[in-house]
Amino acid sequence: MLSTNCTIMQFRPQEKEFAAIEGQNLVPNGDIEILDDGQPVRWNYQGKCSVGFPGFQSDYTLTMEASGDDISTKWETQLNSIKPQTKYAISFWYRLPERGRMEVILFGKSLE
Repeated sequence: MLSTNCTIMQFRPQEKEFAAIEGQNLVPNGDIEILDDGQPVRWNYQGKCSVGFPGFQSDYTLTMEASGDDISTKWETQLNSIKPQTKYAISFWYRLPERGRMEVILFGKSLE
């Protein structure tokens, strides 16, 4: 079972380095705190997915179970405020129950 929480923050130039704009998580309900009938608001899933607890720095977490070549299990959400030619920091916390591998696909590209 995989557990995760998500954050995407916009970057802005400050002198020679980039720094995240404090407190502007662009992932809707990224901390998985808002549930409707036990499901996280603004999140969709496919496969063996559920909401677990406790989360990491949150009351809840997204969980999924996949094995072998089962690549259809996923949680997904829509980001509406991404701007072209803008840098973003993407961070998420995850835990695998045993030694294994996880692939993250973002904007159609693998982050392996």
